[in-house]
This record gives sequence, C-alpha cells and structure tokens, in this order.
Amino acid sequence: MAVDRAARGSSLPQALGQRNGTFLLSLGGPDAEAFSVSPARAAGSADVQVLVRVPSLVDYERHTVMLVQVVATDSVSGNSSVASVIIHLRDINDHRPTFPHNLYNLSVWEHSANGSVVTNSIHAFDPDTGDGGRITYSLLPGTGQLLDREKQAVFYLTLQATDGGNLSASTTLQIVLLDINDNEPVVSGSYNIFAHDSDQPDTNNSRLHFSLLPGPYSHNFSVDPNKGVLRNLEPLDREAIEPALGGRIVLTVCVADCGVPVLSTEVNVTVTVEDVNDNLPVFNQSIYSFLVKERDPGVLVGVVEAWDADQTEANSRISFSLSGGGASNFMLRGLVLGSGRAEGRLLLPSDVSLDYEVQNSFNLTVTAENPDPQGDEATVGVLVAVTDVNDEPPTLDSASLRGIRVAENGSQHGLVAEVVARDVDTAAQLEVQLVNVICTKAGVNVGNLCRGWFSVLANGSVFITESKAIDYETCDLVTLVVRACTYQVTVQAQDRPSVGPAQRAQITLNLFTVDQSYRVRLQFSITKEEVGADTEAIKAALAQATRTTVYIVNIQDIESTARARGRSYLDAYFVFSNGSALTLEELSVMLRNDQDSLTQLLQLGLVVLGSQESQESDLPKTLSNVIIGLVVTLLLITVTMTTALVCARKSYHRKLRALNAAKEARRTAGGVMPSASAIPGTNMYTTERANPMLNLPTKDLGFESQSSSSDLDHISLNSLDDNSKEPLHSPVGSDLEPLSAVLSGRKTGMGGQQEVSFTNDGLDTTDL
Repeated sequence: MAVDRAARGSSLPQALGQRNGTFLLSLGGPDAEAFSVSPARAAGSADVQVLVRVPSLVDYERHTVMLVQVVATDSVSGNSSVASVIIHLRDINDHRPTFPHNLYNLSVWEHSANGSVVTNSIHAFDPDTGDGGRITYSLLPGTGQLLDREKQAVFYLTLQATDGGNLSASTTLQIVLLDINDNEPVVSGSYNIFAHDSDQPDTNNSRLHFSLLPGPYSHNFSVDPNKGVLRNLEPLDREAIEPALGGRIVLTVCVADCGVPVLSTEVNVTVTVEDVNDNLPVFNQSIYSFLVKERDPGVLVGVVEAWDADQTEANSRISFSLSGGGASNFMLRGLVLGSGRAEGRLLLPSDVSLDYEVQNSFNLTVTAENPDPQGDEATVGVLVAVTDVNDEPPTLDSASLRGIRVAENGSQHGLVAEVVARDVDTAAQLEVQLVNVICTKAGVNVGNLCRGWFSVLANGSVFITESKAIDYETCDLVTLVVRACTYQVTVQAQDRPSVGPAQRAQITLNLFTVDQSYRVRLQFSITKEEVGADTEAIKAALAQATRTTVYIVNIQDIESTARARGRSYLDAYFVFSNGSALTLEELSVMLRNDQDSLTQLLQLGLVVLGSQESQESDLPKTLSNVIIGLVVTLLLITVTMTTALVCARKSYHRKLRALNAAKEARRTAGGVMPSASAIPGTNMYTTERANPMLNLPTKDLGFESQSSSSDLDHISLNSLDDNSKEPLHSPVGSDLEPLSAVLSGRKTGMGGQQEVSFTNDGLDTTDL
C-alpha cells in the first residue's frame, strides 16, 4: 500500500510534534468507512496506522484508489490538523471465471476433419487482473464415439475455464451432429446364388438350372432358374418364424445342369430375418377389475400382464405407466416375466389407505409401451372397487329423538315413536338397544317406577307396554337412553358347480362398535415414517401390557412443535374380546404396572399419553373442582351453625316461659270459692275468670299472654331480671311439677284460712 500525505491547515508533523499536548486521531474522507486509525488517542507524538476495518469495501474491482483523511485534534484547544492519505489497492485473485450461459447449443457436420472449428464465440469472464484474470479453456474427459451421426447424434461435453490462480468454472456444450450422405442404399429381399460348372462352356453340360426345394418356409421365396437370384415373394415377418430358430430360415437350392444324365447338387441357403419393432404390447385381458378393502394400506390391489410379440429383447421390452382419476393413491411396479412378457403390480403405498365413504371406486388406465420410434402404446382400463368395512360407528338421527307426549291411565297404546339409526358402512347390521330408563317427577329422580312402561325394539320402534301403569302423578318425565350398535354376522360362501352338489364355507364374525371417546392418542419423539416402520413392535408392546387387540387408525406428524413434546402421534383403540375398550386413564395405569412394556415403548420413542391440549386442560378442571368443594363445605358449615343457633334460641324461650309461669303461680293468692256458677268438666274460664277445675278464685295465672287483667302483662318474657327477687326452692328429691310445688308451698302462709284445693293431673306446666 502506497501512502501520500498532503497537509491542510497546520501541518501534521507540527500537530504530532507537540510533546506536551494530548490529541485525538480520527478518519474522514470519502472512504473512511472502510478503514480505521490506530491509535485513537496519543500524547506528544505517535506513529499513526491506517487499518482495514470493512474488508468487503476494499475491493479492487470497485475502486483501484481510495482516499482517507487522518484528522489530529488537540484535546484541550480543539485545534486540528488534517493529512490526506491516498491508498492504492492491489488486485488479488478473488473471483472465479464465469460463463454467460450454463448451456450452449452447438452443431457440427458428422465426419468433420480434425481441427475443424465448432465455435469461437464462447468466452468466460474474470474481473481479476494480471494472472488472476488470465483464462485457459479445456474440455473435461467424457465418453463418446467417432463423429458418426448414425451411431451417436448428440454429444454433451463440459467446457472448463481456469484462471491463473487455479479458480475454475464450467459450462455444458450440447453438440448436435449434422447428417451427410455417407451411406449407400441397402437392397433387401434379393439374394444372388453364384454357381459354376467346369464342363465345356456354352453347352448343356455347363448350362445350370436353379430350383428351390420344398421346405417349411420355401413358399415365401422364389429363385430365378437361370440366374439363381433368390427373392422373397412377400414381406417377411420375424414373428411368424419359430422363436427357437432366432429368425433364421434355411432354404435348400438345387443346382442342376442340362446334360445327360442330369447332374445336380444341393446347397443350404440361410436367410436371417432381422427383427423390427412392429408389434405393440398386448394385455391378456380387455379390462381389469380389482377389489381392495378400505383402511388397508400397503396391500397388493391386482396384477396386469402384457406381452410383446417382437422376438428381440430390445424390441419386446415393456414398461408400464398409470393414469386416471385418483391415480396418485396407487403405484405400479413392473416386473419382467420372460422374453416379451411383463406384469405390472398395482399397489397401495404403505402410508395410503382408501376410504369407501370418500370414494368407493377408481377408474384407472394402465399404459404399456416399448421403445417404439412411432410412439404407439397400448392401454387397458382398470376398475378398482373399494370394499366397505365396518369402520364407522352408527349414529342416531337427532330428528327421531324428539320429545313425545303420552296420555296416562291406559288411554294410549301401541307405537309412540321411531328411533332412526344410520351407519354409512354398507354391510353393517344395525340394532337399537335400550340402555337405561330414567324416571323423574318435577325434576326429581323417582327410581325405577317407570322402567316397564315402554319398550324399544331392535328396529328402533318404541312401544307402550304398560299403558295402565302410566301415571302422571307418579312420574311426569320418562327418559329412554338408547344406543345403536352392530352385532354378530354370519357369512356363508357357496359355489355353483355345473355338476355335483354345491360346497359351502361359513364363518361367524363378531362386530363391535367402539365409541370414538375410547380413541387414545400416543405421542412419539420420532417422525411418522419411523413410527410406521416400528408399528408392529409398538403394537406388540401395547398388547402385552393391556392384553387387548390394538387397532391403529392414524399416524401423523404434529404440525406445530413449539410447545409439543412429540414430533408425531398415533391414534389407536384398545379393544377386549367382549367388545369393551380401554380409556386413556386405564391404559396409563396398565402401562405403569408393566415396566417391561413401558421401557420398550420409551425406547421406541413414546413421550406422551394423550394429546398436549387435554393434559393442559387438566389443571383448570382440577382447580374448578377444588373451588366447588370449598364452596359446598362452607355452605354445610353455615347451615349447621344456623340450625344450632335456632335450636338454642327455642330452648332458651321454653325455659324462660316455664320460669315465668312458676313465678306467677307463686304470686297468686288463695281466694274464696266464686259465687258464680262454674262450668263443670272443662278447663275454660267462667265469666268471672275462674277455673272450675282448680276451684280457685278469679285470678289470672299469667298463661294468657294477651290477658288485659293480669298485673304482669307488661313484663318481658325475654328477660330474667325479676327472677333473682323470688328464686324457686325445689325440695331435694322431689319430682313435683312446678305449679303444684308452688301451690303446696303456700300452705304455711295462709294463716287460719281454710285451704280448698285439689290436683288436676291433666294439667301439667312442666312443658311450659
């Protein structure tokens, strides 16, 4: 790098010469972005270096000369000095040669002489200078023959361009040979037979006569009796010749003279008939029909067979192709059976299964072709019918499950409803079963009171069986829980012989309908292709742990792996022999109990049981259950405390009323028998407020809280403030009721008055 400096303002040496000052160094100028200066800060004097900071900007092919300015600024006064630096770039070999095109189409006459120019317009470009931009061209070694168009019409060559730094690039040359008239016409169908006789020339002894002796193929030829020219009478057909002869026809020609006696000789002439590709492949059937079960991937659908009459391998080679609607669901593999015979095996890929409910038949076309320059081909139609299997669960028509009204007390009989069940599977035998009967009255379950009122037949008909038992007051709503299912089917096969009795074969199939809720998903850490390859091992491990039959229905990759732990998932049903199936929770328990099977599944890539979404939804469900439990517990505690408080309050009021009654009885003074007449045999008061049964004077005992004649009407029954004034003293060991005890205790306070009293056992104040 050459550097020129030109000072502007104060000179750079003066700025660098101030040994007592500190200055800052920076870069400016049009190309300052590509470089940096070192050091950035100096004191006194310093050696300044301009360094490359962005190598991509220092490119000879863009700029051969770059300009920067080194600025020295005094850190105290701010005075500065600028030095311009001119940087001359040196080129390096950093570019490969490039061709304008990846393919060049050229042509040359066949049998051209050595050194003939094919083209001189192909050039590669290299922006580097010097040796780095000097390009040499070479042809890479390849395969080829002489320039004979009849042997090879097109050549593909690789032209390589290399610069002086050994960097290279290449392009493809397609050279087409142009034809010239270098072959003489070939006459076919005429053969000359030369013979001579040593007898005297131009006599009968030397005059020759040619004839063709009878043979298998002699009728196809003729021979000139005088010249011995052998000709074919009609076009020869290689396929009409026995294949064992390899196209060779042997004729016997008799050559005789005209002398006496006649002398003759026989000679065999071999005519080789060359094969040409004049026959199309022929299928052994005009149309093919195949059956394939749905949900059965990777199976052989059928075989088509074709043969070609051409007798050489090159002309009888057959290849197959498949077309038609839905052809992408199949693949066709060709197999050579022998000379001129081949078969095409129609298969389903291992990851493709057909669905009868989506498309139940496919019209395909199989094409058989061979290397025919005319481009002719043979085709045949293939009809693939998809056999339905019972893979879809039955459904109940929601319109047939509407609510109905039935009159009570035997006023309605017979059919009341029709439950309609449907199954898209054609061979399914449907049966409607009654699962449960729910009896409710005003929304409350009343048990099994209505269980025998209705019946459901297998065809879905709902009948009234106990019309008189139907009672609205007993049950106002009957809910019939029904289900649709398939059942056991017996299949019988029978032939129809022309002679003799028919032969039969019979098998019984147990058909189970498993609800889709029993579909279990297993996530794996491997791709769906790897899961498909390990399907048998996975099924064996799951069957060992669960003792069920494992039906795998789907294997797919997980689209989003942002949060999912698995890369693919497998959906399966785990069905017992009786038709019941495992749920996800039951499968999890069984796998944890069988550690060997669990270990094997983990080695096969199992990471999650169930989908990621279902596991994430368990936490909110658990929290909601906990909250509901706490609320119920709080309600029970509140009801219990309220009940206890009410009972305590009632007990308190009962005791309070009993004490007030006793206190009133003690305060009541004994009186004289009332003059008014009493009402014998009753507890009712007379007009003078006397109780005839107690035979006491008119005095309100305080039992009637609404009595206006009582002196204690305004005393609160909810207060015991007055109880401390006159406490009750019940004798120890006495079981007398409170009012009798108080009355008997007043005997001592009556003075000389005569006591008139009696006890009425029918009136007891204990419960007051």
